[in-house]
Amino acid sequence: MTRETAYKSAFLQQLIASAHLTAIIDHTDVPALDTDNLAKGKYMDGLIVLCTIALERALTFVRDEVIDVDDVLASLANGKFAVKLPKVLNKATGKESSGQYQFSYQNWRDQMEDYVSSIKARTEDEIEDIILLAWKVLKKPATTAAESDSEEPVRKRALIYGAMS
Repeated sequence: MTRETAYKSAFLQQLIASAHLTAIIDHTDVPALDTDNLAKGKYMDGLIVLCTIALERALTFVRDEVIDVDDVLASLANGKFAVKLPKVLNKATGKESSGQYQFSYQNWRDQMEDYVSSIKARTEDEIEDIILLAWKVLKKPATTAAESDSEEPVRKRALIYGAMS
């Protein structure tokens, strides 16, 4: 992976698009909050870090057989998305817990700090390019609601399906 291709994988782009961009697709222009530039990728380095670490976590769990992909897909088909984490004995408490698999700062601190360092080394334009690629996944430009009024209306139920696929 090169610097140019880092953070541009199809998996990561889909995660950014479905986890965040679908929620802001028809944002209202609030100049005091600079929402237009936010939608285009400004200040989204934290979003990229969170999506990257979540994707790494998911892929690690699949690789290590912590989760069963077939079970997750079956839960999606039933309309009840569920991920069952295994329980292991916690030596400190003497009880079984899935704590070691939780998505917590304690469990993922080192990896997260590495990604934060990596993203902070990027220019604002590079971060915006990553987000613009995710907008292309949705096949929507980063526009305000006012700008999109003249376009075809957003089919919100279709977005739900896209977020689950």
